[in-house]
Amino acid sequence: MRRARTCLILLLLATSASALPLTDYIATLTRIRSESREAAAADAQALLGATVESDAGRFTADISLLQAIITNRDQALPRIDATLAALQQPVSPAAAPAVDPKLIERLREEENVRELQRGGEIQPLEADESLVKRVAGWVTKAWKWITAQFEKLADWMNRFWPSSREDKNKSKPFGGMPFVVTALAIAIVGIIAFVAMEVLRRSRKREPDEIEESDPISSRRDEDPLSRGANEWELYAARLAAAGRIREAIRAWYHAVLVTCYGAGLLSFRKGRTNWEYVSMLRAEAEWRPDFADLTRRYEREWYGRSESSHEALDDCSFRARSILDRIRGAE
Repeated sequence: MRRARTCLILLLLATSASALPLTDYIATLTRIRSESREAAAADAQALLGATVESDAGRFTADISLLQAIITNRDQALPRIDATLAALQQPVSPAAAPAVDPKLIERLREEENVRELQRGGEIQPLEADESLVKRVAGWVTKAWKWITAQFEKLADWMNRFWPSSREDKNKSKPFGGMPFVVTALAIAIVGIIAFVAMEVLRRSRKREPDEIEESDPISSRRDEDPLSRGANEWELYAARLAAAGRIREAIRAWYHAVLVTCYGAGLLSFRKGRTNWEYVSMLRAEAEWRPDFADLTRRYEREWYGRSESSHEALDDCSFRARSILDRIRGAE
């Protein structure tokens, strides 16, 4: 039975021009999780060097993951789960939100122009009317309203005023209660005018605040090459390119090369180590060492020296990365 499954995998690779469908690749990794170590090692051996066809493009089966399965399937289970989760993530754009018919109907009703109600008065505002004129109009209206209210208050209080003083107050234009009411009204209107002028003075001095733009929040997982396997970085680069995130796609291709070098024992990861230190660590006999240096130079120019990258830069970096990956995997 185990030999039959291995033969079936090899037959699929041969009949599909060395391109294994993504569904078959996922099914094989899923089966490897549950079968015996010997069967898992045989299936992983059959997938070595296989090219997988997906909606986002072709990528090569993760050789470091497959070698880990061949060595010890149980220890490779977390990586298998992470790879399956990444491969099964949908590539299609997010579905459009559901339309609320009641909300649409309510918005249409609000858009309808309502008839003007009868009565009332319309006071059009001149287009070139200054703020000083508008404040003066508000003060005049406030003065009229306050005067009317105080006149009503004075009439009400005069009812309780002694009649003996009423004739005397009539002879004095500013005597008695009317004088007090008038003085109080003048004080209130003065306060209102002072507040209005203070608001006018501050509004002239005030300048519009500068709009601050916030930088987009980057994912910490994207900064760590070890957060994904080599084939995951290749698939992620294709998704980023489809979404128009060119600079991030270039970084994903560079991380795919680094992770492959880690898995092949050509480079050793250390936190804080620069990309050019990795270039200097490669053996001189590696024929693709100049290509890796050119890829590093192009990646750093696009990632650290530009705010946006072109599709031509992405094509150049992806071509160099694929060439390096094919030679490393071919040598292994």
